[in-house]
Amino acid sequence: MAAKSPSLDVCDDPSALSSVEQKCLEVSLQKHEEIKLALKADMLITKKRESTKILALGSRHLFLCNLKGKILYDSHFLDLLELVSTSPEELSVKFRAFSFRITLAKAPQKLLEVVGHLWGMYTSNFPAPENVPVFESKFNVTPPERLAQAKALAPPAAQLSGCGGFSYTYISACDWMGTTPRPVICWDTDNLYPSAGNKEFNFYNFRNENLTTNDLKPLMCSLQYNNWFTSLVIKEYALPKDAVPLIANVMRQNRYIEKLVVASCGLNKETVTELCDALVSNKNLCLTYLDLSSNNLEDKGLVAVGTALEQITVPLQYLDVSNCNAGKNGTATFLESLSNSATIMASLRFFNFAGNSLHVEGSTTMCKVANTAASLCALNVADCTTNFEFLKSLKSQSLRSIDSSSVPLTTNKADTCRKFVTSLKNLDSLDTVSIARCQLSVDALQILVAPDSRIMMSVTALNVSDNDLGDDGLIALFDSLVNHSTLTTLAINRNFVKRSRNRAKMINRLTALVESDKCPLTQLEMEGNARGQLKGDIVPFLFSLMSNKSLTVLNISGHALGDARTEILSRVFTVNNSLRSLTWDDNHTTLDGFKNFALALERNTTLTTLIMPALDIAHEIARLGGSAPQLLEILAEIQQRVYTNAAANGGANSVLARPKVVVRKAKPKGIDTMSATKLFSQLSECALKHVQPHTHPLVQSWRRLVR
Repeated sequence: MAAKSPSLDVCDDPSALSSVEQKCLEVSLQKHEEIKLALKADMLITKKRESTKILALGSRHLFLCNLKGKILYDSHFLDLLELVSTSPEELSVKFRAFSFRITLAKAPQKLLEVVGHLWGMYTSNFPAPENVPVFESKFNVTPPERLAQAKALAPPAAQLSGCGGFSYTYISACDWMGTTPRPVICWDTDNLYPSAGNKEFNFYNFRNENLTTNDLKPLMCSLQYNNWFTSLVIKEYALPKDAVPLIANVMRQNRYIEKLVVASCGLNKETVTELCDALVSNKNLCLTYLDLSSNNLEDKGLVAVGTALEQITVPLQYLDVSNCNAGKNGTATFLESLSNSATIMASLRFFNFAGNSLHVEGSTTMCKVANTAASLCALNVADCTTNFEFLKSLKSQSLRSIDSSSVPLTTNKADTCRKFVTSLKNLDSLDTVSIARCQLSVDALQILVAPDSRIMMSVTALNVSDNDLGDDGLIALFDSLVNHSTLTTLAINRNFVKRSRNRAKMINRLTALVESDKCPLTQLEMEGNARGQLKGDIVPFLFSLMSNKSLTVLNISGHALGDARTEILSRVFTVNNSLRSLTWDDNHTTLDGFKNFALALERNTTLTTLIMPALDIAHEIARLGGSAPQLLEILAEIQQRVYTNAAANGGANSVLARPKVVVRKAKPKGIDTMSATKLFSQLSECALKHVQPHTHPLVQSWRRLVR
């Protein structure tokens, strides 16, 4: 119990409590809150007969008690509906459950203290200054000078906790809603987030908390009025039932969230409409990044998103509505609405529409969007049943990257390959093209990389992964690119199918491409898989890396190198001083292979980014059993040596960081990956339980993270 203010000890103060009343009140409220202010006065409670009662104010609750201290009414300050005081002697307060009126003719200053304490409850639990107008609407105190006097009497707020006082707000909201605060959330927002400067509230960080709808209510209530977090990310998270309205409430009120991700969370055509309505109703919306991908929105839901985007006036820069199961009619309507938004057409830089049906109707409006969006840099229309006949009029001066993967490019009667090449001719700024999984034939490939095609004229990054090109197709590709004057990044992953007698020729052509003075290639991704592995055929290429001076990023995962070829790779790093990044997993590397690699790194000072081979590590831990600690020591040495290189080169990269390659999105900055030690520890646990590493959820989630 807080000490009484001096005014309560004044004998002629009619509102002061006697020592007996004070003691009774302490006993009654000791299990509730520390009392900040207490007084007695004549009150009229909910139209009952007027009588003398005790009013007690804590940090979040208001109590009405009888003179023996028994609690008659208790209400949280968030249940306050209205406070009215039009004269110095009278105060009327209305809560959801009850209302009361106080008359204090001989101590009007006490009424101002009550108003001040109630005001202090709001400002201490919701400290963002932008919330003041919301609170002031509940306080009808006239003249205005009296409200200013009451605010001055509010108790000084405690030192603000991390993330703009998020934990204060969260605990208060939990108290209001009758739920238990999660200590992990409070600790993280008070310590981890502010120390790292992390302004992204990501549900994935609390995935082990098994949050229910009741748990989400105070969280979302806190985010509504928070001014620290600028990102709300809910991705691949099983949202509880009725959670979307809570998210909608956040976006209806919050004026600081710039990035909203609600991806692969079970949104549907009904729930997304509610979320869109919230975005439209927020007049202070500052959204620049919106990701609603991988939700079953269908035509109706996508049309609702388009209608909302047409109405909001925020400079949206990133928009992802991929894989939303929308048909050609819904996509055409959505794209038409999007093109009608002058604000978004002036600001949009990245647009991902992959996995939705375009056909003729959608292709026409997509062309309109691309031509109208003056700042559009990247367009993803992968797996969109694109009709390239209607993209011939594509004339964007800003578009730099286009992903048309999973759209068959053939030379048959439809001749989609030539139509695709034609659609690229007017894209003067184009430098990145992805045509993975396009069922390319050798004939189609030769058309794509013909000397007069846009791909050969200006592209710096090309992805032709997963096209089953085989040796002959790759030979044709390498021969066409060997004199390419701008190409710096090439992805040919999972194209090594059907080993032929031209395999050695293909390797020679690859080596010639990497060593070519006319092609400035610096990044190469050449993953294999179970359908096609280079195995020993890769040896000449590995030896060529010893003298290579241009390649800086290399991915050779999935080729079953074994320890013998890993030893050759290790020798590469004893003499090569250009490679900065290596991805090398699923190559059957054992303890001996890791030892050779660690030994080679003693003489290397340039490798600064390394994707640790999680699959090989998991297999080897399962095989070694009790000898696994020796492997972990070697891995720790590898980790430390790469860290040392990174520090010596300015600390730009590190072990487990993802290199920025066109094949996949780069990992967002500011998010730390799992430490190698923790990863290996958990892999050890999975191995000791005799599980298959390839199917273990940890391995699968790790693969997704680093890719």
